[in-house]
Amino acid sequence: NIVVEGQSGNFSAARNSGLGTSLLVKYNISERTSLLLESLIAFRDNNFIPVDENGNPTDGESGTSVTTQFRGLNEVTIDVPLHLSYLPVSNLQASPRILAGPRYRYNIVNDEDFRAHQVSFDVGASVDFKIRNTTFRPTLLYTRGLSDLVKTTSSITSPIRMDTFTLKFLFFG
Repeated sequence: NIVVEGQSGNFSAARNSGLGTSLLVKYNISERTSLLLESLIAFRDNNFIPVDENGNPTDGESGTSVTTQFRGLNEVTIDVPLHLSYLPVSNLQASPRILAGPRYRYNIVNDEDFRAHQVSFDVGASVDFKIRNTTFRPTLLYTRGLSDLVKTTSSITSPIRMDTFTLKFLFFG
């Protein structure tokens, strides 16, 4: 979800679905600790709706198209997360993993209102399922934006920061 709060009201991403593909590089620091560097291109479909202070949908301001106002916000991005990963229990058929680290995001569909460069911080957990020579890793990540996505020259007066949950499925051998 992307939540916008400010003088013009609150807006929330009602739908922020997408698809991405990535390359993952893993450097083992020790048997249980590793550094994960990923390069990801993501395509998203953002649809914003106005909400009240409790998160309930409202009609919004008359004549304002919220979807149009936020068009171009992270629709196509290149993400580069760098995560420190810790594997508390190894050599199991299903091994849990925790991870955390910074994320740099470049907004390719840049327009006059939103910054192209964004910084955030991720925390998450995953489980490695090993089947022969292949590993399947579902990962749940929470991303908290550290930088304001709105340019200072924008007509949008409210600060916007990423506040998202991501479910990823990784396969590797």
